[in-house]
Amino acid sequence: MTESRLFNDKELLTALSQGDEQAFRTVFLLHRDRIYSFSMHLTRSELLSEEITQEVFEKVWKHRQELAGIDHFISWIRVIARNVAFNYLRRMAHEKLILQGMEAPAGEADTDNFLLDREYNRLLQQAIGQLPEQQRKVYLLSRQDGLTYAQIADTLQISVNTVKTHLKEALRALRRFIEAHLTLALTIACTMYF
Repeated sequence: MTESRLFNDKELLTALSQGDEQAFRTVFLLHRDRIYSFSMHLTRSELLSEEITQEVFEKVWKHRQELAGIDHFISWIRVIARNVAFNYLRRMAHEKLILQGMEAPAGEADTDNFLLDREYNRLLQQAIGQLPEQQRKVYLLSRQDGLTYAQIADTLQISVNTVKTHLKEALRALRRFIEAHLTLALTIACTMYF
C-alpha cells in the first residue's frame, strides 16, 4: 500500500468518524465486495452473505467514532465480519435444531440446555406466528424449506428484492421479539424449575 493511499484511507476514516455520510458510502463501496466474498467463503450462502455484509456496515456506522484511531481498517472490518458470520451460523444451527424437533437430552447436565432450547423454541414459534403473513411465508420457505431467493420469488409470485426485504424484516422482528422475551421467560422458567 502506498503512502498516499494510506493517507487517503486515514483521511477517509477520520471523515467517517465525524459522521460524514459520503465517506461512509466510499468505505462501503471500497469494502463491500471483500466483506461479501469473505462471508460467502465462511457461510456458502448468498442470503447470509448479504445479511452479514449489511450488518457489518451497520456496525461500522455505529462505531464510526472509533475509526479515526484504527491503523489497520481492513483487519478490523474482517474481524467484525468474521464475528458477525459466526453469530449468524450459530443462530441458524440453533434454529435448525429447534425446527427439526430436538429430542430431550438424557443427561441431567443437559437439563439447563434443554430448558433454554425449549424456551427458545417456544418463543421462536410465537414470534414467527406474529409476523405479517408474507414475511412469515418467506421466512419459513427460506429457513424451513431451504429455498433460494429466486425459488421463493417464483413460489410466492413476488420479486427477488421483495423476498430479500421480507426476510430481512422478518429476521429483525424475530431477533427483537426473542431478545425482548427470552430473559423474562428464562427467569420464570428457572424460578419454576428450582
